[in-house]
Amino acid sequence: MKRSTMDTSTRVRALADRERTLLGRARSPRSPLGLAGACLLASAALSACAGSRSASPDPADVAREAREAAATEPVMWTRSFLDKAVLTAGVVEIEGPELLRDRAVLRREEYHHEHSERADKDGYWIEQRQREDSDGSPIRAQLDELVIDAYERITIRIRPGAKRVVVRASEDVFLYALSSGKETRTESLTLVGELDTPLGP
Repeated sequence: MKRSTMDTSTRVRALADRERTLLGRARSPRSPLGLAGACLLASAALSACAGSRSASPDPADVAREAREAAATEPVMWTRSFLDKAVLTAGVVEIEGPELLRDRAVLRREEYHHEHSERADKDGYWIEQRQREDSDGSPIRAQLDELVIDAYERITIRIRPGAKRVVVRASEDVFLYALSSGKETRTESLTLVGELDTPLGP
């Protein structure tokens, strides 16, 4: 009876040792179950990384979307200079947004006027002035339907992001509106046009 009890306890301990051995193998990365578990963990980690990368926006896509959004926004301009008029003065300065390049035309007379252009921190600067040996012929520009003659200098300042078009005239200023026949004579004059009208395609 004593021997039987000993044999039973021995078998129980042996079974326990075997279970611990199998459990240890199952937990080991070298065992089939451990290797599969490691692979599953690695696969999950890679999937998480891939998901994280796909969630980050592509810079090229962001730039393209910004260009498309800008293209859909209407180009704004002013109606303030659409009535036919003539402005003469000693000095005229015109300031406005990038579209001013297309809306303002400056006639060049190389023999009588000096022409210069340059970029600065605020945008782009165009100037035309009388030469010292000039015959005094006026410097002519046109902004929409406003014809401008200056006898000393015309300056055009293009400022990206500007919200209005400003024309400043000084020294013996004369403004004549053809539609109404109204005349204005003064020493200085400022005309302001707000960018409130979308241009058609």
